[in-house]
Amino acid sequence: MDSYDVFTIVHPPYFKFLDGHLDSIKHSLGERTNKVYLLSTQTEKSDQSKLESIVSGSKIDVTLESTPEKSTIGSSRNRIFRKGNSDWAVFLDADIMVNGDYFENLEGCIEKYGKHASGLAGGIGTSDSSRFGLYEGAMDLRVYLRNLNISREEFEYLNQRLNFQDLALGNEIEFYRRAREALKGYEGQSTTAFQGFNQIIKREDLEGLGGFDERFWSAEDRELGLRFNREGKKIVFTPSIWVNHDYNFNLGDILRRKKIHGVWYGELRRKFPEEEKLQMGARRWGRNFMRSFNPPEPFRGIDGRVYFTLAFLTYMSSSILSQKLGLAKIDSSSGGWTYGRDK
Repeated sequence: MDSYDVFTIVHPPYFKFLDGHLDSIKHSLGERTNKVYLLSTQTEKSDQSKLESIVSGSKIDVTLESTPEKSTIGSSRNRIFRKGNSDWAVFLDADIMVNGDYFENLEGCIEKYGKHASGLAGGIGTSDSSRFGLYEGAMDLRVYLRNLNISREEFEYLNQRLNFQDLALGNEIEFYRRAREALKGYEGQSTTAFQGFNQIIKREDLEGLGGFDERFWSAEDRELGLRFNREGKKIVFTPSIWVNHDYNFNLGDILRRKKIHGVWYGELRRKFPEEEKLQMGARRWGRNFMRSFNPPEPFRGIDGRVYFTLAFLTYMSSSILSQKLGLAKIDSSSGGWTYGRDK
C-alpha cells in the first residue's frame, strides 16, 4: 500500500489545542508507525519550552520544527511537506481532532481511489461550537458540499437529508452523527475543492504543480484545487476520513474570519479570471445579496439570521473590494488566525 505522513502547522495561540490534536492522532494511529511532522511558526524562545513539553507529553513520535518567522499558510505547508518523503501527505490543522477510525479509513480510501486520484477531500465536522459557531460550521459544510460534482437538485436533496435544523437546536453531536451516515452515499464522488484542515494529497502531483501558492494566507486549499482542476487531476470526496474542528467562535471572531476569507477569495478571482464559477458579476452579487434577507435552513431563526446577514455582507464586501482593488498582501493577514476562542 502507498505510504503517508501527517503534517500539522501551529502557532502559539493554538498550543491550547495541541494536546487533544496529538492525542487523537495517537489514538487513531494505534500501532502504526507513520511519521508525524509539526511546524510551529511565530514561536519565540519563551514559547519553546511549552511547545516541547506538549509534544513530549503526547507519547507520539513527532518531528518538530519551530521558527520565530511569520509565514503564509501556503508557505508553511510547503516547508513542512518537504520534510517527508511518503507517497501521500495528510495535511491537518492543530485545532482539529481526527476520528478514531481516521487512519483505518484513510488507508482504505488510498487503496480504493489512490491509483486514479490526486487528492482526497476528507469529511468535516465541528465540536464545542459556540452559539454562532454552530452556524459557521453549517455554512462551511454547505459550501464544501456545493463543490461536489452533483446537480443543484441533488445538492438541495442532500441538504434536506442532513437536517440542518438539528444544529439550530444545538444538537451538534447528533447532527454530525447523522451527517456522516447521509454522506456515506457520496464516498468516491468527484469534487472540485479541498478543505484545508483535512486534505490528503498525492506527493508527486503536489510537487508537479510546485506546491501551494506561498502568497496565500487563506484559500490556499481552494487555489490548489483550482490548479488541480485545470490540470485534469482528480479530487475524490472521502467523508469517512473524518475530523472535528473546534468552532467555539464568538461573532466577532466569525466576522474577522469572513473578512479574511473574502479578501483572499477576491484574490482567487483575480488569479483565475477564466473560472466562471468564481466570478461575481453585478447580477449574481445582487441575487446573492437578496438571499441575505431570505436565508436557507438552518439560518431562519433569530440567531441564524443575525449570523447569516452579518457574515454574508462582511464576506461579500471584502471580496468585492479585494477583487477590484487587489487588497490581498502577503503580510496583510499576519496573525489573523488568532481569535477570542484561542485566549
